[in-house]
Amino acid sequence: MTLLARKTLLFCSFIVGTSLLFSCANFATDERKSVQLILKKDNKMYLFSSLGTMITKNSLDKNESPPILNATRIVKKNNELYVEPQHLENMVDLISGNYVLHDFQEKSFDGYVTRGRYKVYDKKYSSESTEKIGQMASTANIYLNNMDQSKTYHISWQRSPNQIAIENCTEMALWVDKSYKPGERVVSQDKFIMIKLNDIVEFYHSNVTLEYDDDGILYFISE
Repeated sequence: MTLLARKTLLFCSFIVGTSLLFSCANFATDERKSVQLILKKDNKMYLFSSLGTMITKNSLDKNESPPILNATRIVKKNNELYVEPQHLENMVDLISGNYVLHDFQEKSFDGYVTRGRYKVYDKKYSSESTEKIGQMASTANIYLNNMDQSKTYHISWQRSPNQIAIENCTEMALWVDKSYKPGERVVSQDKFIMIKLNDIVEFYHSNVTLEYDDDGILYFISE
């Protein structure tokens, strides 16, 4: 192979590798999507407020809109919606019917929805020794209950020394976009524990239908 041919091959390899890298980066930014939670009920739309019933009500009594944090993230794969455990609790309240409605006419929706008074979500951690001396295995457990406490749905995964999905969840490899300092972006693939939202809907025999909007809204449609 001539020197010119080798240089041409190296240049082509660089172009292909760079293209693949940018392709993966573009894919990665689409893996986890930040969403607002909207409950559709009786032809009205209610925006979920994580501030709680009392704070939300106090703001509305002053004719002020409560601040809304856009911190909930979901993943859509094969037409299924998944959520990380730390974002599950708010969605459980909307799916189970454990919520309080606050009518307050805004320009694009009809009011706010907050968590109800029933305890439908509980999270606990447990630890046990392993075969290795001095090493402990830590397990996370989420218990979902219906409002009359007659049924329980258990979600469990091992947190350490290795992350392992145990019950009613799955480990999923996702591309994520990380920023370690201003102006720097790093794309990498990490493994996350994910929970399928339609499994939660089925547990509660809920009349709620989930619908994701590309504008960054997850609708909980109560029929």
